[in-house]
Amino acid sequence: MASDDNLVRAAVDNPNNIEPRLLRALDEMTAFYGGQSWSVYKKSKSLNKFGRRSGVGSSKATVGSLGGELHETLLATNGITSVISSDAGDNQTITIEYHTISGGELTFGVQSVTLNGQTAVTLPTACARVSRLYNTSATEMAGDIYVYEGGATTAGVPDTASEIHLQVDAGEQQSKKAATSISNVDAWFITGITTSVVAGTPGSQVVDFDLEIKSTTSVWRPQLEWSCQIGALNTVSIDLDPVIIVPKNHDVRVSAEAASGTGIDVTASFRGFLATVL
Repeated sequence: MASDDNLVRAAVDNPNNIEPRLLRALDEMTAFYGGQSWSVYKKSKSLNKFGRRSGVGSSKATVGSLGGELHETLLATNGITSVISSDAGDNQTITIEYHTISGGELTFGVQSVTLNGQTAVTLPTACARVSRLYNTSATEMAGDIYVYEGGATTAGVPDTASEIHLQVDAGEQQSKKAATSISNVDAWFITGITTSVVAGTPGSQVVDFDLEIKSTTSVWRPQLEWSCQIGALNTVSIDLDPVIIVPKNHDVRVSAEAASGTGIDVTASFRGFLATVL
């Protein structure tokens, strides 16, 4: 006799209600990730992450602004404590999507905080991951906004770039970071990816992209590799079947690396559906 959880799944995640590729992903989650039953309909949430990076060269870099760092330095403790602006006049209320960590497990949360210009503001909840920041006020932010570990700053800019975990570029009202984290009760089924190369030298420059994942206790592993070329296939959009599964307690990012040349501007977005345990 089917368990109650399986009956619920049969009612909501069946072939009449859901794409076959998502059904296969749900079966794979049950078979290979702890034997739990998962549901897309119970979660009822899509997720789209997107980012932009200027000046990509021959060193692989996450598609997102990180104070010049190639990649974010991910933490094993809740060491992200502060937010600051490079513009003294910024006093907007912002919303931050974040994860705390305990015993290698990630817990998702949302918090609001009000900027105080070039004076650091302590976050209500210290955290280990920050995936999105956006302005919820009626006036626009003017400066670069940094979510960081609370170290020394100069004119509103953290002195140690490796302490930066999220940056909103001046003039933008939301972060553009093609990376995120998945909590201890969720999985992400990535169904599509789009990347572009915008400008650079030489004009025929090829940029290689990687979609990578890691658990909170492991190293980065590539899941997919593809390329774009300025003046040719400068935009590539991939519809994934089967989907790429990002299990619970995992980080995921899109990185870019130029085959040669410098100064390449790139964008990346990836999208899909969250699932949760029944």
